[in-house]
Amino acid sequence: MGAIAFACVDQERHWPRSLVVRLRLVGAVIAMGLQRHRYHDDLAAMGQAMHWRDRHQIQWEARRAEQLRRLASHLINVEYHQRRRLGEALHEDIMQLLAATVWKLSPAHSASQNQAAISEAIEMLQETIGKLRKLTADLRPLSNLAEGVVGAIQWLANQATELHCIAVEVRAGNDVDPVSDDVRLFLYQSAQELLDNVAVHADTHRAVVGLRRTDSSHLQLTVTDAGKGFDTSRLKDIPSQEFGLFSIYERAELMGGRFEISSTIGGGTVATLIIPTSRD
Repeated sequence: MGAIAFACVDQERHWPRSLVVRLRLVGAVIAMGLQRHRYHDDLAAMGQAMHWRDRHQIQWEARRAEQLRRLASHLINVEYHQRRRLGEALHEDIMQLLAATVWKLSPAHSASQNQAAISEAIEMLQETIGKLRKLTADLRPLSNLAEGVVGAIQWLANQATELHCIAVEVRAGNDVDPVSDDVRLFLYQSAQELLDNVAVHADTHRAVVGLRRTDSSHLQLTVTDAGKGFDTSRLKDIPSQEFGLFSIYERAELMGGRFEISSTIGGGTVATLIIPTSRD
């Protein structure tokens, strides 16, 4: 045990050298104790920070691994469904149209109504060509991206008008191209999925697609409709119900962006995707 006291003096005193040495020693001991205590606190704080960072890093890596696992699983499922859809389209639409065309042009059928049969056959062939073009575009999306993402999205807008009778207005900035190929493809696929959702669920005949830069390194894609809207609490079930939207959510996060949907029943829907313009 020990004590140290401080006081004031109003006249000069003589301090023996032995006392000064002892006081210096006491001061050194106290200074070392304070320094040790400060180092101990600093080490403890550093340890806590490292522990928090390690735990946060582990949690982040686990969540990212789970995202990749789910996305890979859904990619397998969507490949299966796309193959089945392609097979059904070829068998039920195109093959049936071609068979009906052959029948229309057969001598037994066309002998009595030659001109009418030929006209109907021409219409069927035109419809078949349109369906084949749609399938080709779905299978080779990069062909639509050769001249830039704006042109590709305009093509999607025209397709929505032709196939679903939806008037789609495209509003794009002049500085959205060029972007990297994977970003361009992701924007195209996202716009396609969101326009398909408008056609299937929104119950509207108008939509707007916007594409602009939010800054020098990010692009924003928005798809807006004035349709019937929906309860956004249903979005929590996306992984089990809708691969397309789930894929946009997951891929946006993996690319360092974000995807949001706001909607009110009877008030329309706005889907917003913001992503970096490159993967550097």
